[in-house]
Amino acid sequence: MGDLAPLATQLDAAPVLAPEPVTAPPAHSPGLAPAPPARAWLIPARLIPAWLILACSALTTLAVTLWRIGGPSFWRDEGATLSAAHRSLPQLLRMLGRMDAVHGVYYLLMWLLVRLAGRSELVLRLPSAVAMAAAAGLLTALGRRLVGPAAGLAAGLSFAAIPAVSWFGQDARPFALETAVATAASYCFLRALDSGAGPGGRPHGTPRDGRWNWWYAVSLTGLGLANIFGLLLIAAHGTTLLVLHHRTGRQVVRRWLAAVTVAVVALLPLEVLAWSQRGQVSWLRTPLAGSLASTGRLAGPPAAVLAVAVIMAAALAVTALAGWSRFRSAWPGRLAALGRVAGPAALALIVLAGLPPSSVSADRMGTATTFGAWTRSSASTPAPATP
Repeated sequence: MGDLAPLATQLDAAPVLAPEPVTAPPAHSPGLAPAPPARAWLIPARLIPAWLILACSALTTLAVTLWRIGGPSFWRDEGATLSAAHRSLPQLLRMLGRMDAVHGVYYLLMWLLVRLAGRSELVLRLPSAVAMAAAAGLLTALGRRLVGPAAGLAAGLSFAAIPAVSWFGQDARPFALETAVATAASYCFLRALDSGAGPGGRPHGTPRDGRWNWWYAVSLTGLGLANIFGLLLIAAHGTTLLVLHHRTGRQVVRRWLAAVTVAVVALLPLEVLAWSQRGQVSWLRTPLAGSLASTGRLAGPPAAVLAVAVIMAAALAVTALAGWSRFRSAWPGRLAALGRVAGPAALALIVLAGLPPSSVSADRMGTATTFGAWTRSSASTPAPATP
């Protein structure tokens, strides 16, 4: 025990080490970014079910198009739909053999609807409102797959605010149906690209990949039945493949050509009949510069278009001032590719100006081409796989 006394004395004399205080790093440390503010009240977009995002855009568009839809009486073009729907089925078929074959499927749908629900303004315009709502949901799905859920929802809600959407959504004509089917075809086209292009641009080659190409063929066939001129969207989709040749293999191109061939061959009787009736629109003049410039009315009044352009330019400028890394993180890489939209759209419109007169208007051609070019430019940057 005596030997342990010095050791005990040494232990008692040993200094007691107190724990060092832990200090937080400075708020603006050069190596650490400031913590983002708490946003507990926000629900992350990835946690929102996909069907809810699509339904929000579709129901909003439906509400907009249904607002006072039965108020105005039928106007001149809607009178043609009403006249076709009032005929007996044999009379309607004989009429389509002489004129308006391009609207034949739509007239047959209206003929059936009139006999089931009546001939009021609401009844004949309701299919267009539903078609525009479907187009909004499909556009949301496109934006969700290309960029993300928030971008898809913003695209769908912005679509509902475009004046042309409410106009054609309350019009007893086939153009809303054409819009919906064209959007579906573009979505199927994008899914076919995503499923067919593997790492390094080589196709997967799995049997499951081909199903979207067949849905694409079905949607193109439906687009031609809704309006034969909707098939001009094929040219925009072909431009997409031309630009993405470095990322897609030959198998993807072959599948696309097969889908297009199936649709064109299936529509061949309608194409021949429509060509034989081209004299019906011989009074239309070839689009000139004034007609091409009028395509801007689809986006709304000039003041509204200018306001949106100024807001977008200001947002881009403010983000760019924070630095290139901040700009790339805040805006999707597809945004820079949108600058290439003007080229294909302008080229297509110039080609259109040299075509003989037809019932396709310059504004529809510009809209279809711009939409296809937007899809092409958006797809040029790989996006996360979102169902």
